[in-house]
Amino acid sequence: MSLAAASSNMDELLAMKMNDGVRSAHLASIYEQYTGKIAVKKLRPTWMIFSDGFSKSDSLEAIKRLSDLALRVGKDGVTFIIHKF
Repeated sequence: MSLAAASSNMDELLAMKMNDGVRSAHLASIYEQYTGKIAVKKLRPTWMIFSDGFSKSDSLEAIKRLSDLALRVGKDGVTFIIHKF
């Protein structure tokens, strides 16, 4: 495929997304959604740029936040506090 043809196809896809609300997905995202795996060998930088990101559930975010604020136990059971600012 020539560069001009690829550019034209991208313009059409962008117009459909912006004007018609057509949703599109990167093949790597579809693979991940169905298999729960990331096809690392097939990844391209565009997937990282245009993917939805690494989403977490609200409950996982709450648990993480609580653990970030709570006391931590270190080596040999010694308790220490992490101050985040």
